[in-house]
Amino acid sequence: MLDFTESVLITAPHAQVWRELSDIDRWWLASNPEHDSLEHLDSLPATQVGARLRIKEKIGGIPGDAEGTITAVDPGKAVTWEADARYRWFGIPVRVGEGVTWRVEPTDDATTRPKESP
Repeated sequence: MLDFTESVLITAPHAQVWRELSDIDRWWLASNPEHDSLEHLDSLPATQVGARLRIKEKIGGIPGDAEGTITAVDPGKAVTWEADARYRWFGIPVRVGEGVTWRVEPTDDATTRPKESP
């Protein structure tokens, strides 16, 4: 199993960051040039447990398609999506279980604001 974490420090109010993160249609495609499309498979909001999404992307240039479900939501803090993905590597179908959790963790102002120059 491959597991990794990526962190980004954003200087903005927690509520504003959560609002942006909750609008997956606005940021997901733009977040990676290998993301090809995002499709909602039901009428649920993308940050609601049970919402179903299909993504088309490439991983290291290998095209794939993943159909998954939002399996956990901690409002204002985290959303987890889990999927069954199908990739084609040299014409051979490869199935992969994948998932991601988007998490927003507020920090105190001292660590989120850059120091001003004198």
